[in-house]
Amino acid sequence: AGLSGTIYLNTTLSITDYLTINGPGSGVITISGAQNNSHPTRVEVLDVELASSSKVVTISGLTILNGLATSASTHGAEGGGIYINGGQVNLTNVCIKSCTAQGVAATATAGTGGNGLGGGIYVASGTVTLATCALKTDSARGGQGGAASSSTGGTGGNGQGGGIYVATGTVNFNSSSTMTSDSAVGGAGGTGVNRGGSSSGTNGGTGGTGGNGQGGGFYLAAGMVKLNTSSISATTATGGLGGGGNGANRSNGS
Repeated sequence: AGLSGTIYLNTTLSITDYLTINGPGSGVITISGAQNNSHPTRVEVLDVELASSSKVVTISGLTILNGLATSASTHGAEGGGIYINGGQVNLTNVCIKSCTAQGVAATATAGTGGNGLGGGIYVASGTVTLATCALKTDSARGGQGGAASSSTGGTGGNGQGGGIYVATGTVNFNSSSTMTSDSAVGGAGGTGVNRGGSSSGTNGGTGGTGGNGQGGGFYLAAGMVKLNTSSISATTATGGLGGGGNGANRSNGS
């Protein structure tokens, strides 16, 4: 019998040269960014960095599942499933599912939350061609802004490109490829400062602005996306919630 089941990763797979991976089918073999069922610590699945535009990576017949890019990843919160920089990357009959780019929550006072870019795929450069591929329930999520110490809470980070974020380069989305229920969500703003303690009649600090949620399916910063006999459905982009103001407590019915 051929290879089947799920391969659980504890580190990201790095590709830097010509490579062909021919899997038995996206419904047969899965590469998961979770370590295993019992300890679901998640990592980004593939990091493809090709120094020459002539180098080619071809991947077919598998599922990429549960990848997670965060500030701890090699490129930060970019490309939960696959990070691509340079060369030519061809994906055929590949499903990229439930992968996430999660921006970091601000730790500095009133700091800005980190951006989450490209839940399924982040394209820094190069040419990427998808044929009969599916991206499902991937998400890009901004981190929460920091709480204020003197005035206004920090701004939430941006979530951009739930399915695919294109910084530069070209993406060909071809041959009945689909993108379904992917999402981009801005981070919440940080809470405003409490100026009044328990005294009544004091205005609290202003909550921070929520981050932008942009491109539930694709986010194109630069470069080009070409769509051919493909479909995008039920993708969503949602701005982050504003941070709560933090006014003084009131007592005695006032």
